Amino acid sequence: MKIYNNPKLKKLARKLRNNATKSEIKLWNILKGKQMHNYDFQIVILAIENFISNFEENKTHP
Repeated sequence: MKIYNNPKLKKLARKLRNNATKSEIKLWNILKGKQMHNYDFQIVILAIENFISNFEENKTHP
């Protein structure tokens, strides 16, 4: 399955990421520190079709 990156949403996605709420900042501090059941997350901003995703999990957790 091919994922199409929507360039029209890319600018909005970056703006939202750079203006995170306090709750989003707290969540990212947990996700980046492997404190969520040892899952390893990284910030990846993707504008996929009409949706914005700003994270992905790096490895498969056993």
